[in-house]
Amino acid sequence: VHGNLLAAKAPDAVGQVMNLATGASISLLDLSSKLNTLMDIDLEPLHAPERPGDIKHSLADITLARRLLNYEPIVDFETGLKQTLDWYVSKS
Repeated sequence: VHGNLLAAKAPDAVGQVMNLATGASISLLDLSSKLNTLMDIDLEPLHAPERPGDIKHSLADITLARRLLNYEPIVDFETGLKQTLDWYVSKS
């Protein structure tokens, strides 16, 4: 949300496509572990054979957002994940 608000006020961002992310890589195993901790559960991930086209590593490049918007993440991944879970719980 923070990045979108910055983009709405940045004339140089018009027509640009950029990533708004943490600038860090989070593995699926890390995500699974954090969800287990935050939800107080103990689910084991199921590992299946690799499929064609699977992405092994990804990292959103936020360089353009930093340059055009002066963007820096203000919520770390774990805090954002907890806030998202809390929102879903409040809606159920």
